Amino acid sequence: ISAEDAVFLPNMETAINFLHDAQPLYGDQVAVFGMGVVGLLTSSLLGRFPLSSVVAIDPIPQRRAAATQLAHANAAVDPTAVGAVVSIAAALHRPSPRPLYSGADVVLELSGQPAALDMA
Repeated sequence: ISAEDAVFLPNMETAINFLHDAQPLYGDQVAVFGMGVVGLLTSSLLGRFPLSSVVAIDPIPQRRAAATQLAHANAAVDPTAVGAVVSIAAALHRPSPRPLYSGADVVLELSGQPAALDMA
């Protein structure tokens, strides 16, 4: 393994542990708050699952672009934009099979920001 790849091993281990804890299922809709290194790696792994959608949520435009281009997110939303909650809900397009519930089946808050945790 190259030194350039090896530098990501600890962060990739963290991303894998998040997926083990979250246990996404076939067809789930997943919202990921925070597209730093761990968020992008986590979203990239989620892109390999047979999910209905992965929505990346981050205030930094370059991170949102990376989420859709590199991490295969279906949508990327700025949580500070007016109507962000509506945008997130629109990106989670499939009605949930769970009665009395709509929205993400799995939410991962990886930004470390209290406001993101409140929105999640």
